[in-house]
Amino acid sequence: MDPTICGAIAARSRQELGCLSQMVAEMCEAICPSCHQPQRSMPPGTSNIIFAKIIGARTTSSIRSLLYEQPSALFTGTIYNKSALLDALGFGRGDLATPPEDEWLVTHAIQRWGVPKALKEISGKFALAFWDAQERRLVLASDRSTELNLYYAKIGTILLFSSDFRAFKPFHRRLEIDRDALSMLVRYGYLPAPYTIYREARKLPASHFAVFLSDLSESMKVSEGRYAESLYERHSIQSLGQLSDLEATDRLDTLLLNGITSRVGNSSVGAFMSSGFDSTLVAAMLQKATGRRIPTFTIGFQGVHFDEAPAARLIAEHLGTTHQEIYLDDRMLADAVLDIPKTYPEPLADSSQLPTMILARSAKQLVDTVFSGDGGDCILGEYTVLMPIYRALLRAQSLSLPVRRALCNILTVLGGIHPQLGSSIAGYLAKCLKIADPGRDMFLDVLGLLRSSDLGAAGLTVISRVSDPALFVPGSDEPDIGWHDGFALGRAAAAIDQLVKLDAEVTLPPVIRKTVSACEHASLNVAMPFMDRELLDFCSTLPRRLKYRRDRSKWLLRQVAYRYLPKALLDLPKRGFSIWLSPILRSELKDWAEHLLNEKRLESEGFFDPKRVRREWQLHVDGLGDFREERLWSILMFQQWLDTFASY
Repeated sequence: MDPTICGAIAARSRQELGCLSQMVAEMCEAICPSCHQPQRSMPPGTSNIIFAKIIGARTTSSIRSLLYEQPSALFTGTIYNKSALLDALGFGRGDLATPPEDEWLVTHAIQRWGVPKALKEISGKFALAFWDAQERRLVLASDRSTELNLYYAKIGTILLFSSDFRAFKPFHRRLEIDRDALSMLVRYGYLPAPYTIYREARKLPASHFAVFLSDLSESMKVSEGRYAESLYERHSIQSLGQLSDLEATDRLDTLLLNGITSRVGNSSVGAFMSSGFDSTLVAAMLQKATGRRIPTFTIGFQGVHFDEAPAARLIAEHLGTTHQEIYLDDRMLADAVLDIPKTYPEPLADSSQLPTMILARSAKQLVDTVFSGDGGDCILGEYTVLMPIYRALLRAQSLSLPVRRALCNILTVLGGIHPQLGSSIAGYLAKCLKIADPGRDMFLDVLGLLRSSDLGAAGLTVISRVSDPALFVPGSDEPDIGWHDGFALGRAAAAIDQLVKLDAEVTLPPVIRKTVSACEHASLNVAMPFMDRELLDFCSTLPRRLKYRRDRSKWLLRQVAYRYLPKALLDLPKRGFSIWLSPILRSELKDWAEHLLNEKRLESEGFFDPKRVRREWQLHVDGLGDFREERLWSILMFQQWLDTFASY
């Protein structure tokens, strides 16, 4: 698994300087309790910046001072284009006796090109810290898809940073829970960058870097920048728009295969596989790249409609992989819940995290690196979710504004005094709008569409677990992350394209974090070829006709997949690893949930409205709306996280 980096920087004139090394030692212990106490290279109080690096269960680089050294870097992750970087830096094959360390390569790249260009040239997953002693600046950066996160927090005049959020555990009582961020957790089920659960802490967004200038005074000047235009860095759309279907298919085939080949390395490899296009294609290409049968791993569910194991088994038989099925029951899932705080240092509320954790542990028994198809939906355009919303919004707006307002008022009143009747009427309206989904809160969806004046507001409804998080988190002021930035219905095609991109930027990070953290906890490396830099750049320039055609999304990816597998095996309904939480919350997890949602406890902590939360919980226990499981899961995940961090 990837090393963990952390460190601290302080104003040199401050009294806190003497305890700086102790703070970093506490961070290391919080990340890895079995770590040895690091050795100091300088006496306490003589340096204002300290770095540490952790691999496995020990510190491999002792905590060391960088105050008097030349520019130095801490790097965690993998660089996939080392040879190209060395060539670009002017190093021939015979110039270096041994392959350079990542820190050495990053340092030379930054010295030669500066921070933005150097970061842009790196193809890989990474989090890095770079200390320039001459300029007295600390640079923190994360990769283009945040496969690895990097956090920083300011406590007094000391800045802490780490690639593992657990590093902030020792300082929980000196940090403030951010109620505004908590409201986003309730709405989305995760915390979008740059927000974290602490007001003083930040998470670097994808393709971003932060520069901290230490001028030996009591302050540190901070500036942030972007070295690429997020996942969707735009180049010349016109040139790709002229590609024929065959040329585009060949190009995507080559890029994805190259991305897989560059990630194979020398370790034993396998692949997570459902019955969907993304994971299936990755497994097929991985087998082609390695030239041997690979292990594939899938999750099965006994007697439920979203079990993909039988379809995945047929695909594995066709490919000839060594296939492993892990069938789950409620008891296994309930047991996994207790491991969530150890697996996810930040609150994350996604039901598929449970089977992913179990699958990662199983895969680790056979391989060291597992390949995942995460990201294919997002980078190639999941239009099939958003197009129905666009059409439903057009249907809703065929009603006059007074009629829509009257319907909203009626539904709101009914929802308050008779939830069952309100939900029934909302269900009827959802069918009329053609958005009925038994797994969704149709009351919320219908109200959202009736109130929406633009596609952005309607799209926000689709990914929201609650209509107004402030009802659950009193006093919160939810930050706007861009869903209302002009998605007018008049230019439908452009609006939908923008919304698909924004949806990807909102939904992709938690998907990546879910898989990466589950694998890290199992000491399993994970490779995500859809996050390859060249592939991302190519997909960002694809015209809509290559992404969405004949009411089918990911058109181009389908053409590549059909080269490896028959259509009959691929054109099946996809369910992924999501699970139905409701029955488990009413049975095996009921006592656990009751403890976390205890009314007196909620009132004492003061983060949630106790009566509203208890009402939602009781309605769920009574079987009046399984759609409540997602919003309740968000609250439960925060409560469980709070137990872990507050008791440190």
